[in-house]
Amino acid sequence: GVDLTAPVCRLTTAAIGRGKHSGHVELRWEVVDQQLAPEPITLSFSLSAKGPWQVIATGLRDDGQYFWKIDNSVPPSVFVRLEVVDAAGHRQESVLQQAVDTRQVAPRGRILGVAPVE
Repeated sequence: GVDLTAPVCRLTTAAIGRGKHSGHVELRWEVVDQQLAPEPITLSFSLSAKGPWQVIATGLRDDGQYFWKIDNSVPPSVFVRLEVVDAAGHRQESVLQQAVDTRQVAPRGRILGVAPVE
């Protein structure tokens, strides 16, 4: 048969990781397609819901979740996009409508004191 339809996908959640996933944002998604590519998932972020997009991870299996390690280079508020490709090359994307507040998970520090170097 010939595949004429694009995958159906939905980025469902971006939640603050807890426990061993502290410092991460847990991204969850749903994908429906009969013939997905072997590693069909790309996750990206942007300051705007319309892009431009920076890749978080690409070539992921369709496991339905990914733990994104947040560092200080990630802006304090970002939109997240899921992109899916099937075996025929059809692409579909889903963008979270709410920006993710990464300030809750970005590493923080506090200077407790300063000493002269001898």
